[in-house]
Amino acid sequence: MLTCPRCGWIVADAHAQVCPNCGLALREASAADQEGAPPPPYVAPPSAPTPPTYGAPPAYGAPPSMPMPPYGAPPTYGAPPSMPMPPCGAPPTYGAPPSMPVPPPTYGAPPSMPAPGGPTYGTGYGAPGGYPGAYAPGQGWRPSAQPEPPPWGRIIGAIFGGLIVVAIVVSVIYNVTRPPAPPVKFTSAQKTQTAVVASTILADPLTSNVNGWSDDSHCYFDTNGYHIRNAWMCYAPIGSQVDGTESVTAKEIAGPVNHGYGLVFRRVSKGNYYQFMITSSGDYAVFKIQNDTLSDLVPYTPSSAIDVGLNAVNTLSVTMSGPVFDCYVNGVKVTETHDSAFPQGLWGLGVYSTDNVVFTDYLARR
Repeated sequence: MLTCPRCGWIVADAHAQVCPNCGLALREASAADQEGAPPPPYVAPPSAPTPPTYGAPPAYGAPPSMPMPPYGAPPTYGAPPSMPMPPCGAPPTYGAPPSMPVPPPTYGAPPSMPAPGGPTYGTGYGAPGGYPGAYAPGQGWRPSAQPEPPPWGRIIGAIFGGLIVVAIVVSVIYNVTRPPAPPVKFTSAQKTQTAVVASTILADPLTSNVNGWSDDSHCYFDTNGYHIRNAWMCYAPIGSQVDGTESVTAKEIAGPVNHGYGLVFRRVSKGNYYQFMITSSGDYAVFKIQNDTLSDLVPYTPSSAIDVGLNAVNTLSVTMSGPVFDCYVNGVKVTETHDSAFPQGLWGLGVYSTDNVVFTDYLARR
């Protein structure tokens, strides 16, 4: 085997005289040739026919220290001298230098105190049943086969909230679009009743002493009402009054039917007051007692408005407005009289002689 000194071509025929690649004479004639023996003719090997020549090769090529491989063999590009190439067919290895081996990656255990409510993690690397970063289900975890239930609380709350909004909108629309209500008209009786309720001083059924009436042998409470007897007067616990209306229901249960009983009003002191009286025989009268002297503002006068006889029930009422007094029996106005001697005073109840009269349903209003 020869090597061409010009192009570096490796010549397989050891007896070749000329480089088959560049045509350079490889050597002078051998000693046998010099003795006159003719050289044998050149015969190319069967497996490596002589390739055609294409002139001189380029100036670059493998360095002398790396001879070209034989014709037909692939060029080899080995690793540096310190790192020889592996055998043909084996994959290249790219490891760390022998002196510095790369350790395998390590994964430590999770924090010892995970955040509350967050996911928990498995044991550290190499522990049985765990690996770094393994997830352990915490509170509220459900497997994927069991879907989370619908949030019914929020759904129901949203429905109720929507209904409330709709109700408010409908109410506003109704109040804006509905026609105005007709004005309310009150009768005179309703106006009077409203005024009475709004200005009541005392409303007492007189079935027990809850308001501080006099309670003694002349004026006392029983199961059927407040009794007054033996020519006595008892005053309502409302203090001195000026104008207003005083009324009561009266029933004589014992005594002469021609003795008076009824209302006392504007009593300023002992022996100075007014009285509106009726009898069980059917008469009424208005008296002024001044300095213990009685005078008739209206003398006894019969009236069909009075129910007569013992145990007959009659309702008496007097309305005071300055010097004017309007007197009623059972809702019927029986008289009107005037006097200015006593502009104000106590209101109350009274009877004459040995009568025993039961009073109920006392009302004072201004």
